[in-house]
Amino acid sequence: KLLVVDIQKDDASIVADALMELSGLCKNSMGKRQETLRAGGHFGIIMVMRKWHDDALVQIGCCCCIQNLVLDFSEAKEAIAVIGGMECIVAAMKNFPTLEFVQQSSFAALGNYFSGTDSERVHQSALRFVNTLDGVELVVDAMNRFSHPKIHERSCKLLSRLARFEECKERIRKSDALSVVATSMEHFSDVID
Repeated sequence: KLLVVDIQKDDASIVADALMELSGLCKNSMGKRQETLRAGGHFGIIMVMRKWHDDALVQIGCCCCIQNLVLDFSEAKEAIAVIGGMECIVAAMKNFPTLEFVQQSSFAALGNYFSGTDSERVHQSALRFVNTLDGVELVVDAMNRFSHPKIHERSCKLLSRLARFEECKERIRKSDALSVVATSMEHFSDVID
């Protein structure tokens, strides 16, 4: 019902609520993640991101869905990669640079997306994020702009996951990321592991 009916509504608040409900279901159950993927939920989420690109709450809901859909689920990461999911997340980051919760949910989604996979598609997405879409700079800008510990925790995890890819390390080194991470660790050592 959530995917077929509610996320296709023309009311952003209904769509956002449905996305948050779906996100919660996916977070707590691999079975729900698999069911969502089989039903084409990943496609629905990305289509909603594109349709509602100017609505922050919908973007947050979509990022939360992606974050939980791809959690320890390489097939979902592949499916998201094929349809340009990472690029939609970056678009949300760029469309709402001053909204902390958009940035935070984007970092969480990308952190799970880039974690623990050897997928060539995801690897290529990481390279695009870093080298073409200026992803490291977007992360650093948000870390400099916002002081909430959660955004720093998620940013550090995201940068750490990107650093697994050898081709991303140089861009991370050349940016201000390492000094910003060091400052984050100094200020938020209780939440950053």
